Amino acid sequence: MLKRSLALLLALTLTFALIPAAFAIISEGGVNVWVQSDDGNSFANIVLGDDASVWPFSMSDSNESEVAFTPEEGATYTLRFSVTSTGAAGFRVRWVKDNDNGSYTSGDAAIVNDHAKEAGELATVIPAYFQNTIKAGDTITYAVEFTLDGDEEEDGLIGNIAIRGQGGSDDFIINGIVVEDADGEVLVSWGELLDEVILPEPEPEPEPEPEPEPEVTPEVIPEVVPEVTPEPPANPKTGDESLIALAAVMFLIAAGAAVWATKKSRA
Repeated sequence: MLKRSLALLLALTLTFALIPAAFAIISEGGVNVWVQSDDGNSFANIVLGDDASVWPFSMSDSNESEVAFTPEEGATYTLRFSVTSTGAAGFRVRWVKDNDNGSYTSGDAAIVNDHAKEAGELATVIPAYFQNTIKAGDTITYAVEFTLDGDEEEDGLIGNIAIRGQGGSDDFIINGIVVEDADGEVLVSWGELLDEVILPEPEPEPEPEPEPEPEVTPEVIPEVVPEVTPEPPANPKTGDESLIALAAVMFLIAAGAAVWATKKSRA
């Protein structure tokens, strides 16, 4: 597989050197991968037929490509493709009429957004939409299972198979494409299905600890003590009143003494 990848890389280098166009095409076994010569971006077509007037209504006259395989009516196939994102956020697998970039069938355009899948999910219909499943630097292998019953009409869900970037982006590199039948027989093999490489999410920066709130000292409201006006002291006795009282005491003492003396003399 390594030798095969190196051979494809060499073919790409020679193509760039020999074709002064805006893109180069690597064609192998009916798989055509376009690589933008200015920035290294990619998209791909898988050619299923060489006559657009009969089922499966696909053609390879553009770019003189081979036919990758001729599907059988009622057969189920599994497509796997490995991509490395250089900016694309997701991928689409679509039906195209011919072997160019575009020319999607009317049947494809009618339901192009109806079958969104996660990266690890197996899509079971074309068109399939792996929306927002990858970030720049990641490598992922996607899988689509599809059945062609032979009743598809021209310009419907039939034609050549296209691998495109989400939102028209071609910021990705196609590493490998494989198509197998229901028995596991490999019908198409281009490049190499690389192991998935998912870049780890950067660790979030720790949130700064909140600054402690300043302590609030409760305001102490001084107790208001009502003023007490002291009662005025009792008026002291004047000098005359003291003499009168003293005289009364002396009188009582003298009267008592006189009574006592009288009683004694009678005895």
